[in-house]
Amino acid sequence: MKPQARQVPSDDCVVTIDSVDYALHEGESVTVVPGFSVGDIQLMRRFSELRPQLDAATSPGEQIGITADTCNEIIDALSKRLLAWTWTDDAGRYLPQPLGNPMAFAPLRVEELMYLALIVRGESPGKRKNGSRPSPTSSSATRTSKRRVRKA
Repeated sequence: MKPQARQVPSDDCVVTIDSVDYALHEGESVTVVPGFSVGDIQLMRRFSELRPQLDAATSPGEQIGITADTCNEIIDALSKRLLAWTWTDDAGRYLPQPLGNPMAFAPLRVEELMYLALIVRGESPGKRKNGSRPSPTSSSATRTSKRRVRKA
């Protein structure tokens, strides 16, 4: 039997822009086949090393240490596990579907890629309890923050 795809709400995908936290994908979701292949494990280890850098970054211009090759490998892995999504871009337009389409990830921020990688691993930045979204003062976002979360 193959793993069952599951639909995961994206309400807890929070990105900080100009010192303001935004729930960019509130009300949107991704359909994912959880887990990575053996070939993806090394890549995900490198990617997980970025999480502390993202959490520690305090200014919008602060550099996060991700190479273009690592980013492309992450996108390639995600494009094999994300079957569909209802995600929209900053202007509210639906993004192209991700399955087999690495270009669909081009408009995303590093924090959004990190969020998607966590979802594929079976984790989530927010603790979903009875379908509620995380508290805006929790550290459940992809970046730790005590600022108010705004709907995008």
